[in-house]
Amino acid sequence: MSENNNNFKKEPKVLDNEAYKERFQFLLWVNDNIICQRYFRINGYNSDSLKSLQFKNTMDEVVKMIQDDLVSKSRIFMWYTRNEPMKLCGFVNKYEGLKDSDILMLSSPDYDGEVELSDGETVEKEYFSYPEGMEDSYSDNENLPKWEVTFKFQMVVDEHTVYEKIWDGGVYPKYVRNGVDLTNSDIMYRDKEPSSLHFAYAIIRHMTLGKIDLVYHIIRQICEVMSYKFEDSNKYIKRDRYSDRNYILSTYNKDWVDNARQSCLQKTREYFNNFDTFGLTPGQFDYIENRL
Repeated sequence: MSENNNNFKKEPKVLDNEAYKERFQFLLWVNDNIICQRYFRINGYNSDSLKSLQFKNTMDEVVKMIQDDLVSKSRIFMWYTRNEPMKLCGFVNKYEGLKDSDILMLSSPDYDGEVELSDGETVEKEYFSYPEGMEDSYSDNENLPKWEVTFKFQMVVDEHTVYEKIWDGGVYPKYVRNGVDLTNSDIMYRDKEPSSLHFAYAIIRHMTLGKIDLVYHIIRQICEVMSYKFEDSNKYIKRDRYSDRNYILSTYNKDWVDNARQSCLQKTREYFNNFDTFGLTPGQFDYIENRL
């Protein structure tokens, strides 16, 4: 038995994602690091979609979905980690009809204790202040230069980038940009009592609770606009107008090609003016001329 065991040769097994690759993928980068990559299929793929205004608009909407999610999480994070005193009591049930001065007195920590609103109602406010010298592990005091941290969204077809957008990532807190989760997973706090959560998990809960899985919705929107099913009910717009000019939404610039053909037309005529020499009939020459 021991002899048989000695005959086994141990070889390292290298795992990669080759088995999961598809023609289509999207990627989200922070600087040079991929933080989200998804391969997917598109049933009934229509390559004409890549030259359409609808495709460009859909990609812009996808990027805006990601940006809005990051902004929302940044606001939530900053709210729960702010250094200013935390309001404990002194809230009102109805805000309709309140003047700006009333809102300021209710929301600003500069007004503590009993405050009187413009309608004569009095509200007792109380705040909790953190002890001086208390260690703060969550406040983000970074002041990054613009574009030092960037986000980049890419749409790739057959290993070729067909859409790309880059934006400044320094506007988001470090905690948010270092923990991007487009799925908005609840695995950290699922089936757990909220009051028992560690503060880090509680922050994640507040940032993701009730939010949709962006990965699913991104893939769904891309598949819809790039399939023949979309073309059946929405004709692709392949030109867009800015000011007084029309632009073709394609890397093939037909206008440029037409202008180049016209500029060479006279030279071509002179080159093929002797039909006997080249064995061409007038009809054959017209065919060649129209194909140039």
